Amino acid sequence: MAVHDVKDSLDCLDALPPLPAVVTRLLACLGREDVALDELDDTVKQDPILAARILRVSNSVMQGARVPARSTRDALLRLGLVEVRRLAVALSVTSALPVARHADEYRGFWQHSLGVAWTAQEIARRVRTLPSGIGPDELFLAGLFHDIGQLVLVNRYPTFLGAVRDLAREQEIRQFEAEMVVLGVDHGELGARVARHWQMPDFVIESVRAHHQVDRAWEPFRWHAAVVSAADFLYSAQGLGDLGEAYPLELTEDTWELLGLEALGLTREDSDALSRSVAEEATRCALILGVTR
Repeated sequence: MAVHDVKDSLDCLDALPPLPAVVTRLLACLGREDVALDELDDTVKQDPILAARILRVSNSVMQGARVPARSTRDALLRLGLVEVRRLAVALSVTSALPVARHADEYRGFWQHSLGVAWTAQEIARRVRTLPSGIGPDELFLAGLFHDIGQLVLVNRYPTFLGAVRDLAREQEIRQFEAEMVVLGVDHGELGARVARHWQMPDFVIESVRAHHQVDRAWEPFRWHAAVVSAADFLYSAQGLGDLGEAYPLELTEDTWELLGLEALGLTREDSDALSRSVAEEATRCALILGVTR
């Protein structure tokens, strides 16, 4: 029995504000292969702050360029259409959601989210047999939102969060397990409720809900949830957790089987190379967030 059962109060999440219109349009762009440069440029420019952030990120990442990008169109051309639309979604979402914690911790949360998003899309690129109809963009989006329930806990149930962390530490269990004991629900379910409210695609909702317990995912989207779960593990194994959920782990033979990476079509050699790249991506994510706030 949960100490503080919040399941019956989840209706309050429906009172959350909708995502800004520019974010909704960018999310629609993310899943399309036929997005034109001008269309994306026009969408980004509707949010001047977002446009400025993309320019700053472009010039930070492309430090070797002799002439800095002076427009979002320049950034699109330099970073590439796919990279910029993913970046635009990430930056716009980080600006849209409320902050109840210190700025450094909040940036740490989004560094983790961006890192898991990148790792998930890389897994999708490297697997031997990518399921029909699934693309890396989908996995990026699912990874970006996978821990959104953590922000719900911080903003809506902050008084219970200390009890959750104390229990996890005392009993040496994962945070999501402690959440079930203390709250009667975990941050995956809370995040799925938010994703549903924001009318996210089903693959995002299921990946968010089941990223700690893949077998809970609706069968058509269990592959997405499995990839996000593996990406979360690989990124967190570097000690790059978020909002107190960090759990540095070693990728042993046992954990390899537990993650089911082989079943995803990813070899140990692939995973080793991916793990080495994770640290580099963590630095890039920190740079992106550091120049945008």
